[in-house]
Amino acid sequence: MKEIFFGNKNTGTKRIFILFVSFVALFLFFPVYAKASPIYTPVNAQVPFQCRKPDADKDISYTIIMDTISSNAPLPKDSKLSLAGGQNGNFEISVTEPGTYVYRVGQKKGAVEKAIYDEKEYDVFLYVINDNGAGLDYTLSVVERNTDIKPDSIVFSNRFEEEKKDDPPAADEPSKPADTPAQNVSVTDMVASKTGENNALYIGLYILVLLGLTAGAGAYVAAKKSKTKEEV
Repeated sequence: MKEIFFGNKNTGTKRIFILFVSFVALFLFFPVYAKASPIYTPVNAQVPFQCRKPDADKDISYTIIMDTISSNAPLPKDSKLSLAGGQNGNFEISVTEPGTYVYRVGQKKGAVEKAIYDEKEYDVFLYVINDNGAGLDYTLSVVERNTDIKPDSIVFSNRFEEEKKDDPPAADEPSKPADTPAQNVSVTDMVASKTGENNALYIGLYILVLLGLTAGAGAYVAAKKSKTKEEV
């Protein structure tokens, strides 16, 4: 009996060979592709900062904001944190691959009366590396914005305006006696006053003379009587 074939035998063999080669290539090249784009365990980077308490008895709150500068920088978990004076905070950033990421940290100005808000801003450089198969690791570098200052930490210091102290009241000066108003004395009054004084003087002298004469007359009479008695 004669066999009947639908199509060419070589065609089926070629198809099988092509499928085999495709599967081999898939298994050979897939590991290379996976190695070129590894999947890292995310690392949680911490960017700490400090909010100082004012010296005054009053307290003041801080609102600290983190913005991304580089376009590839992952966003922080919370980009705005509110703290009271004397507290410390942390911005948390989950990073999934190595790279250099730049952020800016600053304070949002409040509206407390007589408060002076710290206007410093900081540029934060986050360096993430692959620690030789041990996972991702990171380091931080902080620079005060528009300066070459590299502080050890990010610090914000708000304060209050110093209240102007009033000058102490002047000591009470001893009271001066009231000036006696000058009296207007006319020439006639002065003459009359002088004349009155002279009259009093003359009267006194007259009385003294009169007393003297009286005493003299009395002595003379007494002496006269005494002499008359002796003669008798």
